[in-house]
Amino acid sequence: MKIVSDGDREGAEINVLATTQEFCEIGHALLSLEERLLIEGNKERDPFYSDVLHGIAFEPWTQGGSNKLLSIEIVENIVCFVGPMVCFEKLGQSLLNFFSENISPGQHFHLDYYEGNQLLEPTKYELIFTYD
Repeated sequence: MKIVSDGDREGAEINVLATTQEFCEIGHALLSLEERLLIEGNKERDPFYSDVLHGIAFEPWTQGGSNKLLSIEIVENIVCFVGPMVCFEKLGQSLLNFFSENISPGQHFHLDYYEGNQLLEPTKYELIFTYD
């Protein structure tokens, strides 16, 4: 799995490139997430993105939290998702729905904030999950 970013700290685009099997494994893990899950990237460079990120972490609240949706930050070169379990279940099911279908390399879906969404807190990051 390759995790890269365009490096724009004002509104970074992050691309997670993986096989359909890897995305489905993440989807299944998110459906039953009980503690922080860290998935390390292969630290491979990409010709279209300047920054290589080291991993992606999913951390459900264990003691509640102030936000009702997922928040996203980059901390020490790790893309960190934090939020309630119901949102991780939605994200996991979305990964399974998209990557379980018959898709071709390069096909992807975007995860970004928009007014009225039911998954993300306002964020300056846009994520792209790409079948590589």
